Amino acid sequence: MPKKGNRVENWNVSYEQLGTTYRESIEDIGDLVNNLQYEFVLEDIVRFLPSSREGKVLEVGCGGARTSLYLANRGFDVTCSDYAPEAIRLAKDNFAAHGARGKFVQDDLLHSILPAESFDCVMSFGLLEHFEDIRQVIGCITKLVKPGGIQIHCIITKKFSTQTLVNVLFYPYRFAKDLLRGNFRGIFRRSYRDFPHYENTFSAWEYCRAFREEGNEVLRCEAGGILFPFISLSTGVGKAFLRAFPVSLPRLIRVTDRTENRVMHILSPTFYIVCRKQG
Repeated sequence: MPKKGNRVENWNVSYEQLGTTYRESIEDIGDLVNNLQYEFVLEDIVRFLPSSREGKVLEVGCGGARTSLYLANRGFDVTCSDYAPEAIRLAKDNFAAHGARGKFVQDDLLHSILPAESFDCVMSFGLLEHFEDIRQVIGCITKLVKPGGIQIHCIITKKFSTQTLVNVLFYPYRFAKDLLRGNFRGIFRRSYRDFPHYENTFSAWEYCRAFREEGNEVLRCEAGGILFPFISLSTGVGKAFLRAFPVSLPRLIRVTDRTENRVMHILSPTFYIVCRKQG
């Protein structure tokens, strides 16, 4: 059984203090990474869905629903669902701040009130790693997809990756900074920043097998977020990278994150999977 991480008992706590979190302007490395992810999703919807602009898109576990907002701004009919009321509040705030239209549903994915086979595309970002039984949740998602429709998922996993390397690299800097500021409580744990919220560590191949077992054809299984540690850089350093490599950096991220390569999978902190519902 894959090892577990830290279970999130109350997602409202994660969202209740957040204001709007979406922007398309690229001001730092994090903006670049986010906007490239939006572009990747749009590219795959257009590639794998005929008449994609007329289709219905659902984002489950939407959080701030930033990818849905990106699609809504480009004419897609989007629905955003999440179990946490504060996530729905944040998603609505993001849409309202940009004058976008969308539907919002507070919903328990495992016992969904959404109609079966009613969406052309269902997507999630940082959701599936929170379930111990991935076949169950993938089955529930697949029920919402029309036959011939697609799913797009970005999944974070607990394994060795470039994120591990950057955590080690930045540990002395963070430790020294807290030490000088007198922030002694929890200094060892806090200095090693890691993504704490996951409840499984399944491999990309195990996820792909689960998608197939639930009646899907896997279209893409890519490494993702290999250059993700760059967003751990300070704002000033991140902006300097963008100024120095305004063209080559996005191209490099495309090479690392859009390549189905075993070496990239070894280094990646995330998986990006696209599949089509058969039938």
